[in-house]
Amino acid sequence: MVDFVALRNQILHGEGEEVSERQPTSVETESFKLATGIPLFVGLSTLAFIGLDKFKLKMLGKAQIPLMMLMGIAPLSYGVGRLTRGLSSHEEMKRYERLLEATQSAYADLDEQAAEFEGDTESQPEQLGYLDPDAQYFFEPAVSANHLNFGAVGLQGDAIGQEIFAYEAHQDLFSPRQSFESQTFGW
Repeated sequence: MVDFVALRNQILHGEGEEVSERQPTSVETESFKLATGIPLFVGLSTLAFIGLDKFKLKMLGKAQIPLMMLMGIAPLSYGVGRLTRGLSSHEEMKRYERLLEATQSAYADLDEQAAEFEGDTESQPEQLGYLDPDAQYFFEPAVSANHLNFGAVGLQGDAIGQEIFAYEAHQDLFSPRQSFESQTFGW
């Protein structure tokens, strides 16, 4: 049986519902920072007082324009500048988070593909003997024509002996390793 009294009380009191807090917007977050909020408040309140004084009170007289510039427009423009900078930084942060999520999902896809590839390679017999274990990996420096500058010094280029070399594979790249004795003495 259904207990309608308990059900009604649960509905009335909102039991069992999790109330999530409202996240502040980026404008609220930036405007409640002290370095942004205080200049905004000072600038707006000064401009409001000067406007009220101009039309009703007439207390300031000739000091209205300097006060409006120093105490009204300057802090207000500073606060608005910080507010717009904060809003753009929030937008950049959201873009960065989306980029991180996309990168993480791409890496997860690559990991899955690598795991599938590993599964495929494990099922195939291992292919050995591509390289002799004694093969030497030997690259010789070769002068590249890209940086040929006739030994100029200073801003013009490298000095003699400081040329940039490119490395190319030796013709005996995969030849069996020779010992020092066999290279030098022939035995």
